[in-house]
Amino acid sequence: LRGVRVGLHLHVDFDLGGVLVVEGRPLGGASGTGAEFGHMPLDGGDRPCMCGAIGCWGMDVGANALLRHVGLEHGGGRGRGQAERVLATSEEAVAASAAALGRGIAALVNAHDPEVVTLSGHGVELAERAGGMLLRACEPRLMAIRRDPTPRIEGSALGWRGALLGAMESVFDAFLTPGGLERWREDHPDQGRDTPGRRNVTHSTPQGDKPL
Repeated sequence: LRGVRVGLHLHVDFDLGGVLVVEGRPLGGASGTGAEFGHMPLDGGDRPCMCGAIGCWGMDVGANALLRHVGLEHGGGRGRGQAERVLATSEEAVAASAAALGRGIAALVNAHDPEVVTLSGHGVELAERAGGMLLRACEPRLMAIRRDPTPRIEGSALGWRGALLGAMESVFDAFLTPGGLERWREDHPDQGRDTPGRRNVTHSTPQGDKPL
């Protein structure tokens, strides 16, 4: 979402989650657990979700929804391979999941006014297999002021790698800051100083050279 002032990203796996990015910064909520978009009470009826709520949107989108639609066992992170087969072979299950995804996207667009909505995980495949159904479910539910222009809905170029790369970058971001480096030096005092046999390249200059 580089270069986008307000962007919404949705990752569809067994259910779905995501993030709202404003001026390049993800909004995490007061307790750091925000953007649980899959647990908005949309179209889920009175069915209980494992999160403790009822009617969660994520029960109608993603691998669990695909498995449920064809009567297969689901939940607990099981059945990814079966869900992939359903995604490839069951047009009815794909259409139902894509329509549910479109309805939820409309609600989020109405609330947050993003310039673009990006999808990863199964979201990319749902958009590719049933993009027309997704848009038909989304566009009529948009407020009039959200239709001109309608925000773009795009598949992420990173696909399934997006979540992994994001986790890796968050580790780097936590470490490669002044505070993170200082904590590392405190935890590794012998590796942060010059010793007779080794010079610390971050604080020293070669013999005979002038410091910059």
